[in-house]
Amino acid sequence: MQNILKKIILVVFFFCLALPSLALDKKQILVVSRCLLSKKFNYEILGEKDNLRLIQVNKLATFQQMRLAARKECQGFMNVTASWHQYNLQGQNGVENFLENFKLNSHPSDFTRRYKIKSQEKVPPLFNEIDSLQMQQQLFQLTNLADRYVNSAEGMKAAKLIQQWLTEWIVDSPRTDVEVSRLATLNHDKQPSIVLRLGPKDGVPVIILGTPFDTLKSGRMLQPGANVNGSGTVTLLQTARILLASNFTFDKSIYFIWYAGSEAGKLGVQSVVEQFNRQNKNIDAVLHLDQTGFKQKNEIGIGLVDDATDAALTTFLADLVAIYLKLPVSAVRCGFACSDHMVWYQNNNRVAYPVSTTRDEGGTPFRYTDKDNFEKVSFDKMTDFVKLALVFVVELAML
Repeated sequence: MQNILKKIILVVFFFCLALPSLALDKKQILVVSRCLLSKKFNYEILGEKDNLRLIQVNKLATFQQMRLAARKECQGFMNVTASWHQYNLQGQNGVENFLENFKLNSHPSDFTRRYKIKSQEKVPPLFNEIDSLQMQQQLFQLTNLADRYVNSAEGMKAAKLIQQWLTEWIVDSPRTDVEVSRLATLNHDKQPSIVLRLGPKDGVPVIILGTPFDTLKSGRMLQPGANVNGSGTVTLLQTARILLASNFTFDKSIYFIWYAGSEAGKLGVQSVVEQFNRQNKNIDAVLHLDQTGFKQKNEIGIGLVDDATDAALTTFLADLVAIYLKLPVSAVRCGFACSDHMVWYQNNNRVAYPVSTTRDEGGTPFRYTDKDNFEKVSFDKMTDFVKLALVFVVELAML
């Protein structure tokens, strides 16, 4: 009886938490960088600290249109509707204190952690298993949807596709240490995040590889989202498939996560972090994969994001790129809340975020348009990221 009562209390708690923002066309509370805001757009400033502002908007869709006209380094934002209401319910006050945790350099890197490369002979055979044709087929299916928006039927269809592919691979896999599930996106109903666990379930450190898979909502313009956010989605799918088919034994839990609702303010990853915190997961490292398919003309190398990331883990990633991929790296500035890794960083986790260009915020010029299509991505570039993700897992989690 007590267990049933506890479950009811939890359900009521999260329902109440969701009440202020059950629909994206209602008032939303956002954290944005100052340079994003425009006098042409109506919003209410609730408070500010340094470069950040907490604002209230009446319609997220209208805000999105204004956002797309801003400079790329200004476009990121966090939808904090639920956490802001919870902050106030707990009797806390002060916008400055609330915004403090969103600063890009609010958490120092942990240089006490030493990373050592130890599996150079074991990893390369996995590279031969990369199936570029399969990656193309999957990206074609995803970009053939009108959009993958968090609250659209097509967005739900994309989530089902990802789960279907994973389930098929699990059936064909010899492994028993694996599980796939959906995680609801709190406050925004239709599209769940998809979570695949590989390795031990409890009592061990956790390695996370994550990517967003949604797009903006289509209207006058289709949103194929080939690079944003299809390339990372397919990169992570291919990584998962290869490791599912391997006979490697891992001493850590490896979670592959496809985040819902990234373009609505990093909603899915916030729900994931909330759940992992409730479960007291011991997060060892986070690798974020996003926009892995764009290739600048005559550009060779991989960019490593140096804001809202851990310097020690990023240095380790640079070593992996140099040794396994034989490519140069360059530090890249991404900007406030440019992707979902920001939420893990806020949570004091070690995060690394490689990107497909070595230029600051130099992603595809076609993002958020119908020209971000299948023909515009480089599968050679995506293959490099599959290799890097495989190496990351094996070096950090293999027995």
